[in-house]
Amino acid sequence: MSWFRKNYANDRVKAVVGIRGSNKTAVMNRMLRELRRISPRTDIIIVDFADAAARHLKTPEDVMEYLGSAGASKVRRHLVLHELGLLFNHGELLRKLMQSHNWNIWLSASNLHVISEDALGPLSAKVDSFRVWTDPNEARSPELLRGIWGTIFMRDVISGLVHSDIRAKELLAEYYSDHIGEAITPREVAAALTVNGHQLSANTITAYRNALENAFLIERSEIYNVFEECVVKVGGRVFFTDIELRNWRFGASLMGEDRRLALNRAYLHLRRSHAKVYTPYDYDADFLTFEPDGRPQFWRADNARTVRSTMKMKPLRRNRI
Repeated sequence: MSWFRKNYANDRVKAVVGIRGSNKTAVMNRMLRELRRISPRTDIIIVDFADAAARHLKTPEDVMEYLGSAGASKVRRHLVLHELGLLFNHGELLRKLMQSHNWNIWLSASNLHVISEDALGPLSAKVDSFRVWTDPNEARSPELLRGIWGTIFMRDVISGLVHSDIRAKELLAEYYSDHIGEAITPREVAAALTVNGHQLSANTITAYRNALENAFLIERSEIYNVFEECVVKVGGRVFFTDIELRNWRFGASLMGEDRRLALNRAYLHLRRSHAKVYTPYDYDADFLTFEPDGRPQFWRADNARTVRSTMKMKPLRRNRI
């Protein structure tokens, strides 16, 4: 709860984000219980856009009118917006609320676009986000995983795209599933992937990959040139944020599955404590992270054969720079 204690009283938007099925609502509810414990008289208004009770709230104007019906308040209220991305033109609503200065805003979202600069403009700099991760030790039923996968694609992956080809995006996710841990560029993917007899352009691959990333389904480990001390702008290695969900939908890769899973687990293990996990270029390590003081830390993933295997990671010495 350190993130909560650091941020609950400030005037910035507090966003709890992550892939569907990662228990964002439970995390948010725990924060709200703590908020009520600290300040019992706190006035909290909750709007859940995934709830049928909110189905009449279809536009930002509807939401503003609903909030106005709550009456005036002499103090700033706490406003909780669950699954804000389901509201049409959610960026306009968030901008209005932020500019009114009447609300201490909390939100949960399953799509990164909700708090992006594209949606909020310069106000995106006034958002603090808390990332929620799927519990790797929680086993879920096939029925639950099927529901999560379908909702991700119908509500999150196609969000914000006018001409959305959901089949192409799922085929792209399948391609990345078969190539976990490989450094590949959009141009290479475009040359290898065929959709309904047609090849997609590298620009289309990039747009579709961004949609998968915004829905928190995949993440990229950017290539970092250790000797030039800069990020290589082209390519990167793709990893899934929910291994159990990936395994349910696509199964094992045809080649090197054990190694791919070991790399994916290692990446997720590091991401829980680091904002960025890089792939070092031309260096004998699987991953690179940076400590708060700027020191690099190199990592190698041990092979792991099962989902529940303990992740063992070895820090490597910085012996070439």
